[in-house]
Amino acid sequence: GEVGARRERVDEAGGGGGCAPAMQGGTAPAPPAWEHVPSAAVGAVVHALRAGEDEVLQHYAARTVENIAACDDVGWDAAGASQQPLAARAPVGAGSDSPAVSERPLADRFATPEIALTLVGIAAGARSDALRQSAASAVSRLARRSPALRARL
Repeated sequence: GEVGARRERVDEAGGGGGCAPAMQGGTAPAPPAWEHVPSAAVGAVVHALRAGEDEVLQHYAARTVENIAACDDVGWDAAGASQQPLAARAPVGAGSDSPAVSERPLADRFATPEIALTLVGIAAGARSDALRQSAASAVSRLARRSPALRARL
């Protein structure tokens, strides 16, 4: 219908805010602009997930992680393995000041045991059903993309 045709025009123009990266001249997809998120912004989202924060703020943070993990699935196979060569990926233990961290897929920056366990705690103890669901979904999506994270949960 009309909405589908509009979405196709927007996608062809390289916009739309969707999860799939835009094509450039029929070649491989360009990395999305949101892959270059500063470490401070990632830290702010992580901080908002911590115990004692307002549940509305936690909900926004959980939804942010959930959406990033969902959108960042582009380029990953069904088992959660990267389609990118291992040599091109940053080491798991790279520090937040490491240039390699900013080159890692954005969802990988959230796929840590500490963040996953924080989200599990939110999913188990939040008063709001919506917050519990978002936190559980975020953990599920992060675990889907990271075999190492799945093994630790």
